[in-house]
Amino acid sequence: MPEQSERNGYKYGESLDGEQAKEGIEKRNFEEVIQTFFDISAEDLEIYARYDSDLGVYPWEPIGALNRVPQFQPFPEVVKCTDNGDGTWTLYVEAIFVENGTDCSFKHTVTMKETEEGWKYMGNEVDEKGSESIPEYQPRYLF
Repeated sequence: MPEQSERNGYKYGESLDGEQAKEGIEKRNFEEVIQTFFDISAEDLEIYARYDSDLGVYPWEPIGALNRVPQFQPFPEVVKCTDNGDGTWTLYVEAIFVENGTDCSFKHTVTMKETEEGWKYMGNEVDEKGSESIPEYQPRYLF
């Protein structure tokens, strides 16, 4: 049977096995996948993703009726893409917010770099104009 890290959909093309991960995702596997896409240290991940050092896992549970937070979210629409000439691309994104009746609630740019392993996130910058309409994040459950 493949290891948990080999079943991650974004990195390995298969979904996470929810039954195997219901006690949490092993530190090594979680960090390997996240650090593929984001430049973040293991120490920062432990803080922000609430690593449980006693169990050696990052908490995880599938989204369900009891832990879902009903909230309207804008969806991104890439309206322009620019090759920066240094191996990075800048995507110009407008947040479409149907519930608020706007085709551009706010704008931001996302910078990505194509690597041998795939696309790597380099940064994000929100346009200050309209940034007050960014909905506040609501976690789906609290620890």
